[in-house]
Amino acid sequence: MKLKLITDDVTIPHRKLLSVTVLVSSTLAWFFVFYYYFNDIFVTFTNDLFWVSLSNVLFLVFIAVSAIVGSMIAEKVDRRKFLVTWTLLGILTTTLLLFFHGAAFSVISSILLGISFGLGLPSSWSYLADSTTVEERARVSGIVILTTFILVIMAVIAGSALGIGLAGIIIVCITIKIAGSLSFFLDSCHREKTEAKPWREILGYRDFTFYLLAYILFNAANGLVTVVWNQIQLTPDYSWAFEAGTALHYVGVGAFALIAGLTADRIGRKKPIIVALVLLGVGYAFVGLATSPPTLFIHMLISGFAWGFLMVVYLAVPGDLSFAGSRERFYALGAVIPIIIYAGFTGVASLLSVINPPISLPYFSSILSIVLFVSVLPVLYASETLPDAKVRARKFKEYAEKIGKIVKESQSHE
Repeated sequence: MKLKLITDDVTIPHRKLLSVTVLVSSTLAWFFVFYYYFNDIFVTFTNDLFWVSLSNVLFLVFIAVSAIVGSMIAEKVDRRKFLVTWTLLGILTTTLLLFFHGAAFSVISSILLGISFGLGLPSSWSYLADSTTVEERARVSGIVILTTFILVIMAVIAGSALGIGLAGIIIVCITIKIAGSLSFFLDSCHREKTEAKPWREILGYRDFTFYLLAYILFNAANGLVTVVWNQIQLTPDYSWAFEAGTALHYVGVGAFALIAGLTADRIGRKKPIIVALVLLGVGYAFVGLATSPPTLFIHMLISGFAWGFLMVVYLAVPGDLSFAGSRERFYALGAVIPIIIYAGFTGVASLLSVINPPISLPYFSSILSIVLFVSVLPVLYASETLPDAKVRARKFKEYAEKIGKIVKESQSHE
């Protein structure tokens, strides 16, 4: 992919782009790495799986709650000071994992860790939206997601291949958090003070509601799949496929992030979402055929491509639709929905042991296909968030450049 395609018409200054990328990607990378090793870490605090499962649920719930609270706090305080405090809180709460143990600590730390992640999440994402124009937002989001998964893959390799142990993984998570603080040396993270819209007006915003509804549905499908994963992982024959598939899933998300960003800034946001849903549908079809490790492996790979599209577009869409002064609230809702769904389908399911009955995978695959089909409908009714004028202007510019190149080549041959 030519660099010019990514950087063409990008107006965000390089220092600000680097600042945004460092802050948002380090935040997301911390979450993915920490959650990947969550059970392994918390089992060392207590051998009682009830407390581990409860800690898992509390972690996700308090991310959701703190994201809503943080979105309202961020509207009233200096953004830079708020983000610096939030980053320091994340470093502190992660560091505590090295020194304390026990069931009580697992519960308390899961709550503190959830708060330390969720509190500033909407503000960091709104920083990305405030720093970009609509015609470059998806490409910048693509750069952020690519960087995120480069960090995640490096951390997972360090944890698995190098055998650095759980203490080493915690230190890696701390390092990722510290790296995020470099953002504040690159940019002021300034935010214009504007009165926020009330929640009822945001929830009543037709296009945002459609995009959010679609997000709810395909996150519900993703949550349902995790119920199957909890069963499949119990079979040792599938362990290698799941581990290798997870690694390639991360690679797929990162690799397709730039493609998704470029595509969404050229043709709009709706078509990439539909492409991602089709890919997920194909991937979930393999869930119904997942009677062997290779089919599980293929599903993980395809879903990685799909989530590369979805993560980039849904990092851009709330910024496209949001009102000045209310972006934190839009992003809070966009972050909270998938987290609550994931907590409901995985954490609570595991905690209450509701996944013990065997599940018919072909039947389950049919349910997933229906959910994904329904999730396309809200996207079709939603308005495109990239203005048609921007799409036409880009096409006209590319056409003019091609004509100019042809004329130049013809003159050189005369």
